[in-house]
Amino acid sequence: TASPCTSMTTSTSTSMPLDWSRNWAATSTPLAPTAINLNTSASNSTASSKSWRSMGLEKGSCCDVSSDSLRKGESIIIQNEQSNRNSLRIPIIILFFTILFFLVVLFRSTVRDSAARQLEDRVYVLSRSGKNSNFVVVESNGKFGLIDAGSANFSKDVETDKAFLKALGIKRFEWVFLSHLDGDHTNYIDENIPDLQGERNAWILSQYEIGRVILKNQDRSYGVNVKNTYLNLVSTLNSKDIPHGFEESFQLGDFAFQVYNQDPPSDNELNIYKKQMASGQSISIDQNLESLGLVAEKDGYKMYFAGDIILWDEVKTSREVGAVDVLLVGHHGNVDGYSQEGLSNLQPEVAIVSGSQEELNRKVTYQNESFIVKNRLLQHLGSSHVYFSGIDGTTTVDFTQTEKGIQVFTTQRISNIVHEDNQVVTSIQE
Repeated sequence: TASPCTSMTTSTSTSMPLDWSRNWAATSTPLAPTAINLNTSASNSTASSKSWRSMGLEKGSCCDVSSDSLRKGESIIIQNEQSNRNSLRIPIIILFFTILFFLVVLFRSTVRDSAARQLEDRVYVLSRSGKNSNFVVVESNGKFGLIDAGSANFSKDVETDKAFLKALGIKRFEWVFLSHLDGDHTNYIDENIPDLQGERNAWILSQYEIGRVILKNQDRSYGVNVKNTYLNLVSTLNSKDIPHGFEESFQLGDFAFQVYNQDPPSDNELNIYKKQMASGQSISIDQNLESLGLVAEKDGYKMYFAGDIILWDEVKTSREVGAVDVLLVGHHGNVDGYSQEGLSNLQPEVAIVSGSQEELNRKVTYQNESFIVKNRLLQHLGSSHVYFSGIDGTTTVDFTQTEKGIQVFTTQRISNIVHEDNQVVTSIQE
C-alpha cells in the first residue's frame, strides 16, 4: 500500500490530464487551451487538496513540516511529560503522608514513655560482680539520685553500670549520698581511691551533672586514715565546683529521706572495737565505723539502707529505725553487718543483699564458728524474702503505686508488700 506521501506525488503528475479530459468531454463549449494553461496551477492545487481530503488528511499533516506541526508535537510531548509528573505525584504524596504518620506515632510514643517515666518512684540495687560493693539508683518524678557509687572491680562492673544509667536516660543526679568513704562505695566519684586492682575511674564525675554530694564530716584519724580520705575527696569536689556537706534529711520527688548513725564513734566504742579486733570478733577498724544509715519513705512504706554499719552501731541504729518493709542488709551481708537483735528490730518483709556471688559463697570463721556467708544470712533472715543482687541480678523496689502496695523484683520473681487493716501482707510470684 502506498504511503500518503507516495499518493501525493502520483496525484500531482497524472490528475491534470484526467481531470482535463473529463471536463472536455462533459462540457458543451470546449475550453480554450489558454484557460487551461492559466488555471493549471489552481487546478493542481484544488485536485491535490481534494486528493488529501479524500484520504481523510489535511495538507501538510504528514509531509509538510510546518510550525503548526511542531507546536502540536511539542504540545503532545509536554502533555506526556505532564502526565508522567501527575502519575508520580500520587505515590510521592502517599509516601510523604506515610512517613509523617510514623513520625507522629513515634513522637506520641516517646512523649507517652517520658510521661510514664516521670511517674515512676523506684530504687534500683545494681548487680555486682567479683567483689562486694554498692551502687544504688533512686528515681522519682523524672529525677535521679545515687546512694553510694563504687565498685571493687571496675573491669566487671563499669560497663554494665554505664549501660543501665543510659537505659534510664539519666543526664543529672540531684544528689549523691555517700554512706561512708570506703572505695567500694565512693570510687565512681572519688578519683583518689582505686578498685582492688589499683585502677582509678571516677566516671560519674566526668559524665554526669551532679547537684550536690551528701556526706558526713570526718575530721578524726584512727585505724586507716579517715581524715585524709575525707579531705582528698572534698578537694576533688571543690575543684569541680560540686557543692557538698552533711544533711540530716532531704528529698527526691515523692521520697523523703532520713539519715541515721550521724555521731562519730566515741572513744569508748573505739576501745570496744579494738578489743574485738584483737580477739578476732571484728574484721578491722576503718571507715565502716563512720558509716551512715538512710531510710527512704513514701506513703508509709519504708526502705532502710544500712550502708556498712557494723557491730554495736548496727544494733543501736536498728532500734532507732524500727520496722521497715525492705532492708538493704549492712556490709554486703558480711557477718558483722547484721545481728539477730538488729534484724528483730527491723522486721524486714524483704531483704536485699548487695554482695557478689563470690563473696556470698565464701566460707568464713567468726567467733570460732565456720559457715558460708549466704547460708548464715538466710538462717538469720528467717521468713523474709531474700534477694541477692550479685546472684539474682539487679533488684528493683517499686513504690510507684503505693495505693496497691510496693513490689520488689528481679527478672525471676516478684515480692508484693501491702499494708492493709494495720497489717502487712507479703506474697511472692516466681
